[in-house]
Amino acid sequence: MAPAASGNGNVMLLIPYGLHWSEVTASCLIGLDENCRVVEGEGEAELSAICIHTEIHRARADADCVLHVHSPYSTAIGMLKDARLLMVHQNSLRFYRNVAYDVDYSLPDSVQEGGRLAACLADKQLLVMCNHGLLVAMPTIAQAFDHLYYYEKASQFQVSG
Repeated sequence: MAPAASGNGNVMLLIPYGLHWSEVTASCLIGLDENCRVVEGEGEAELSAICIHTEIHRARADADCVLHVHSPYSTAIGMLKDARLLMVHQNSLRFYRNVAYDVDYSLPDSVQEGGRLAACLADKQLLVMCNHGLLVAMPTIAQAFDHLYYYEKASQFQVSG
């Protein structure tokens, strides 16, 4: 969550639906209020982003930053029969007992699915959404990005053997 530009309350910042990553800038983000209405910026929010991020934020007051990615190596690990990150490298050891795994991931098109994902994440900082991608919930953007970066590196070592 981020302070609203108006100074009144907080907003959840999302990339507008349909915008390519190469076009994303800080000024193009949209802000959603607690009722998931766009109150800042222009564009629409994607339904799955609302369902996932809203419920994670509600369940985890400590997680001001929730990021969800489909990075190649961590997604590949999540597609394996045993989708666990092996604790065999210094980049993976930092995640010891801090990764949750959702083997029943389906299309997040309802708040119930978002709530189920929040329950899967529980008190962990990372959620492997098997056959889909990776989610991280952290207090700051810097910490969230750091976790995403090193989880992807650890996954790369595991996949590359």
